[in-house]
Amino acid sequence: MMRLGLLGAMLVGATAVAGCGDKSDANLIHVVIDATKLSPTERMVITSLSVRVTGDRVPVDHTYPIGNQLADGETSFPYYPGIDSGILVFRVGVNDVNGTELSWTERAAEVGGEVRIELQLGAQYDGGVGEVDGGEVDGGDMCAGAACGVDDGCCASGCTPTTDRDCNGCGNGRLETGETCDPPGSCLSCDDMNTCTVDTMTGSAAACTLLCSHTPKTCNATATDQCCPMGCTAATDMDCAGCGNGTIDTGLGETCDPPGTCPTAATCVGDGNNIRTFVGAAATCNARCNTVARPCSNVSDTFCPSACTAVTDVDCAGCGNGRIEGTESCDPPASCPTAASCVSDANSIRTYSGTAATCTARCTAMTRPCSRTDDGFCPTGCTAVTDINCPGCGNNVVEPMLNETCDGNCPTCPTTGGCFAGSTGSAATCNLVCGAGKTTCDRTAKDGCCVFQGVNMGCSSDGRLFPQDVDCVATSWQVYPWGQRIGHVVYPAGGCTTVRIFGMPPGSYSITTCFTGTDTVRGNPRIESVIDNLNNTYPDAINRDCTEPTAVPNIARYMCTGGQACTGNNSGGFQTRAGTSYLDVRICSDDGAAGDVPLNVFYNAAASPNPG
Repeated sequence: MMRLGLLGAMLVGATAVAGCGDKSDANLIHVVIDATKLSPTERMVITSLSVRVTGDRVPVDHTYPIGNQLADGETSFPYYPGIDSGILVFRVGVNDVNGTELSWTERAAEVGGEVRIELQLGAQYDGGVGEVDGGEVDGGDMCAGAACGVDDGCCASGCTPTTDRDCNGCGNGRLETGETCDPPGSCLSCDDMNTCTVDTMTGSAAACTLLCSHTPKTCNATATDQCCPMGCTAATDMDCAGCGNGTIDTGLGETCDPPGTCPTAATCVGDGNNIRTFVGAAATCNARCNTVARPCSNVSDTFCPSACTAVTDVDCAGCGNGRIEGTESCDPPASCPTAASCVSDANSIRTYSGTAATCTARCTAMTRPCSRTDDGFCPTGCTAVTDINCPGCGNNVVEPMLNETCDGNCPTCPTTGGCFAGSTGSAATCNLVCGAGKTTCDRTAKDGCCVFQGVNMGCSSDGRLFPQDVDCVATSWQVYPWGQRIGHVVYPAGGCTTVRIFGMPPGSYSITTCFTGTDTVRGNPRIESVIDNLNNTYPDAINRDCTEPTAVPNIARYMCTGGQACTGNNSGGFQTRAGTSYLDVRICSDDGAAGDVPLNVFYNAAASPNPG
C-alpha cells in the first residue's frame, strides 16, 4: 500500500455506514487504484472516480473527487465489508471535469483479500469478474451485453430484483443478508394459530424483512384470553378456573372438559378434504383441532379433495392432470389426436376411437393391403395386377396382359433420320416399339447412321473396301475388347459401377456387356447412363437387352442371352458430339444381384478407345 489518500478516507467513511462493518482486519479488503498505465497528462484528465460496490449487505454507489492522488500512479484504501465471507464486486468509473465517464473497470475480491483495479482511457472496460486467486479476482467482463430476466449471474443496467434474479434485493427469490423471506409472496403469516402466544410482527413482506415473534402468554388472573399458560391454575389465570369440572366454560376459553375428552395431536390429523391444526392443551381444557377445507391446488400436497378434479388439482387422478394413467392414451386433452387429423391414405388405414374429453382418443393405423376391391387407393408396392385401383401403364412393371411392351424403360425412337424407320405405339401407353434398323449405306446424304454389318465390315468412309456411307469416319467398324485388355466390370448387389472410356474421337459407337465364346459373364446388368466430358447425355443409347435383331452386338453374333445390356438397339450405334474426349458409362444391377461382366466397345472412328 502506498497511501490512503482522500478517496480512501471517504470510502472508509462510506463503508462504515453502508457495510455496517466492525473494521476487523479479518475481513478487510485492500483496494488498490493503479494508474501506472496512464501518462501524467492522462492522469490529469481524471478529476473524479465513480465507485460502486455490490454484493455487500448495503451497496455503495458514490462519486468521489481525487485531486492529485494519482500523481504517483497508484493510490489505495481499505474497505471494511458488512459481511464476513463472500465476494464483492468493485466497479470504478473514470470521470472528466464535466462528470462524463470516460471508461470503467470492474474487478471482484474475496472478503479478507486484495483487489487491484487498473485504470485505462479509451476502452469500455478492462476485465471483469473471474476466479478468485489469493484474494484477488481477475478475468473478462462476464456481464457485457447482459439482459434482464436471463439467469446468467449478471445484474444488467436498468434491471431490478423483480425483473432479474441476479440483482441483489427484495424480489429476486433468493435469501440475502438482512432478508427473512424472498419473494414477498413467500413471507409467512405471523398468526401461529396458537392462542397461548402473543404474535408480533416486525419489518414487512414488501421489504422481505418480515419477522414474527411468538411470546408465550403468562398467567392472567384479571381477564380471559383463551389461554391457560403452562403452570397456571384457576387461581392465577381466569382461563384455568373451570378445567376439570366437566363443564365446558366457553367464557374461560374452554373447548373441552374434562381433559380426557379433549382432542390430542395424534387424533388431529388432516385428510384429503381438510387441513387440521392442533392447538391448546388438554390439561387446560382448551385443546382444539382447527379444521379448514383443503383447497384444490396445482402444487402437489399428495391429497385430492373430493370436490376437485384432475383439471383443478394436480394430485387428482384422471383426464386433465397432464399425466397418462390407466386406460388413458393422452393427457392433457389438447395433446390428444382428433378425428380430423386421423385420416387414411394410400398406404395406411387409420381408425379414430375414444375421445379427447376422456383422454382416451387414439388413431390406430394398419398397412393398407393390395386389393381387387375398389377402395379408391393404390398402395405403394401394388400394381394393376394386385390392386384394382393401380393403373397399368406407369407402374414400372411391363404387363403383357395389358399389351405393354415397356413401362418406365421405354426406348426413345428417332422420328427422322438415324438408323430407325418409324415406330408404333407410344411411351405414354407403354406399348412403344421402334421400327426396323437401317441396313444399307448412304453415300449421298447424312442421316446420323453409319450402318454396322459386322467387325471389319459394314459401311466405310471412303468406299474402297466397303460401301461408302457419309456418316462413317473410318474405313470399317472395329471392336475394342475392354474386358480382355482392361478387365471385367464388377458391380455390387443392388448397386452400380462407372467405367470411364478415354480416347473417344468423333465417330459412331456401341457399348455392350455381351460377350464372345471366350468370355464369361455373371449377372443381369443394365447400362444406366452414358455421359461425356461436356456433360452431354445420350438417352437414345440406353437399353437393357441386346437380343433385338437391330442391336450391333447381335449383328456381330456376340452372345446376348441372359439379359446383357448394350447402348441402344440401333444398327448404327450412337454418334458422339464434337469435343468429346471421354465417356462415363454407368453399369448397374438389373435384378438386384451382384455381377461380373465383360465390356466390349464397337466403334467406327479415327482411333481406338483406350483406358486413359
